Amino acid sequence: TLLGFVSAFLMQHPGLVCRHTLEITEAGLIERTEVNESLHRWPNICRIFSFAGYLYVYVGQDNVHMIPKRDLTPAALAKFESDLRERAKMK
Repeated sequence: TLLGFVSAFLMQHPGLVCRHTLEITEAGLIERTEVNESLHRWPNICRIFSFAGYLYVYVGQDNVHMIPKRDLTPAALAKFESDLRERAKMK
């Protein structure tokens, strides 16, 4: 069944659906979960846009972080997006 397939997939990929923390650093965007830590270097950030309550940050053509706007104050969200765009050289 589809539910069984999805359950099996999620059990094999425990870091997929969980809380992710993103940190802007000189080296790139660091993503942390309970099971993983990844560095996405600035040249790999290929697209940033805002739509329907989320800020979308593409760290490759097929890998996106969907950041819920409700989790940040408007000022914090604006600063985060501005800092991302500046470091990724996107305006």
